[in-house]
Amino acid sequence: MVRTLPGLVKDDDNLRQDVLNTIKQLQAEIETPWETIQRIFLLNPWYGVSITIGVSMGLFRLLVDAPSPLSAREIAIKCNADENFTQRLLRCLNSFGAVKQFDTYGELVYASTNMTRTFTTPMGEACPPFITEFFHPAWLKFPAKLRGNGYKPPPSGTETVFNDIYNMPGKHVWEILATTPYVDDGGVFMSQYNASHKHWTDVYPVSKRLIEGAHKDPNSVFMVDVGGWTGSVAISTCEKFPEAPGKFMVLDLPSAVAAASSLPPRVFPCAHDFFKPYPPEVQGARFYFMRYISHDWNQDDLVAILTNIKNAMTPGYSRLLINDWVVPEKDPHPFMCSQDLTMMHLAGGEERSEARFRDAITRAGLQMSNVFRPGDRISESVVECVVPGTEGVEDAGKNVISVDSLV
Repeated sequence: MVRTLPGLVKDDDNLRQDVLNTIKQLQAEIETPWETIQRIFLLNPWYGVSITIGVSMGLFRLLVDAPSPLSAREIAIKCNADENFTQRLLRCLNSFGAVKQFDTYGELVYASTNMTRTFTTPMGEACPPFITEFFHPAWLKFPAKLRGNGYKPPPSGTETVFNDIYNMPGKHVWEILATTPYVDDGGVFMSQYNASHKHWTDVYPVSKRLIEGAHKDPNSVFMVDVGGWTGSVAISTCEKFPEAPGKFMVLDLPSAVAAASSLPPRVFPCAHDFFKPYPPEVQGARFYFMRYISHDWNQDDLVAILTNIKNAMTPGYSRLLINDWVVPEKDPHPFMCSQDLTMMHLAGGEERSEARFRDAITRAGLQMSNVFRPGDRISESVVECVVPGTEGVEDAGKNVISVDSLV
């Protein structure tokens, strides 16, 4: 049964998630207290650390490229590492499936596994140093930070453990990251973070709710990608909907949009701080779009961001779409829960429930008109907002919608 299980669940992601959660719950029920402590505090941390070391050495790429299994001595020579150290690292990696150990005529040799191959991909090579060396030191300091402030979230995104560790008061975590060797790895991580999740256009009915009724003037603004960085979302949306009229604008800080080089036709950069009123060239757009922006900020900061968008919107025409997790109050996905605490320690941010989104949206003078659910347990929802009390924006204030009901 165990051997056939992967094949049974591979085509049903919700079932696969159920099985994984059941396995984790079963493990927690049958292990001893000491085994629980071992797993959480002594085993799991070293999995990430040992993989980070292996990536740094080039060990995983070596095994994937090798035509046959290699001994610890061969690996040590090719990686320019100490043989004793390499053997001990390989034991650890083998213990949780990162490499595979074989005994060939009395000599232990090592070969690649599916996990080995994972850590030769761009995401697999960027994530370990970025998480282990940039994030983890702050995670370890977070309990003491909470003890000192009375167990409440940081008051702002510039009063976090990152400010303490890097001795950079008044700087947001992304400004701090830009000064470190991990900025490029961070960029790869962010670009691939949700690669397996549903694209927002598969969750939200773009043609029906945005393209229909949009201004046909090619100089009008169709989309403003707020905090869009390199413009990847605006570009993919423009390519997927070539019939959409007007311009696609990528709005971000000057340092961010500078990275958005060689944008395709109809996609334009707009260097702007979204904490300030929007310039004329991005006012009155058909829709404003925020993906993974709201979770970076605390509630008051989010209200300020949304207020500036609201003031740029044309009542009865413009919409705001927030593409982020809407965390269920009951039994949310474990990754949502861990990422909520990650965003709290990282920037004073938050993975929000529907009630928390509604509070921020209402305080900004907007109305949550719909929530479009992805139909799975890990992809992001699309929260649709309008200027309240306006004519011409259909369905404002109606019930939450699953995308499945629109197919």
